[in-house]
Amino acid sequence: MPTHLELEVSLLDVEPRIWRRFLIDAGLSFGHLHQAIQGAVGWMDGHSYAFRTSLRARRAIAGGPDELGDPDGAPDAWSVPLRRVFGGARPKKSCLYEYDFGDSWLHEVKLIGERADATPLPVLLLAGERAGPPEDCGGPPGYERCVAFATTGVDPWGEDAHLADWLGGWQPEVWDMAEAQAGFPG
Repeated sequence: MPTHLELEVSLLDVEPRIWRRFLIDAGLSFGHLHQAIQGAVGWMDGHSYAFRTSLRARRAIAGGPDELGDPDGAPDAWSVPLRRVFGGARPKKSCLYEYDFGDSWLHEVKLIGERADATPLPVLLLAGERAGPPEDCGGPPGYERCVAFATTGVDPWGEDAHLADWLGGWQPEVWDMAEAQAGFPG
């Protein structure tokens, strides 16, 4: 039976909490985890990303291609197995995932546990809450703006008459797990 890691990914700096939980084959790479997060949160995978040791240390574990070059010298996420960080005799309990270095979306990736599992899929989405922020909304401050507009119909920044069109029917409290799973890597 394959060994799966149960990981919970929470978006930092937003309230209430936006989170997703996965089972992922421990033999897969951080590139696979990146894809899983992208699909489950609803990101469009249009920006650079990196996995880092922690919020404080921020040493790069792995990263994706960056058109400007990776200033951290992070190894390619597709070549770094999840076991390197979350396995072995002294597994780390968490790491940081940063997506879109401009908006700087920070996510805590927390190891919940490890288990032998007969799950036929390499990655399985288990649970989550709340819609992910719209891509390119401007990081946590822009997300707060979008939430306020979706809730009240008024742009707190008073700047964009087209915000309703741009957001479409986005609702911050609504996350459809079945819809997320339909486009989920696996």
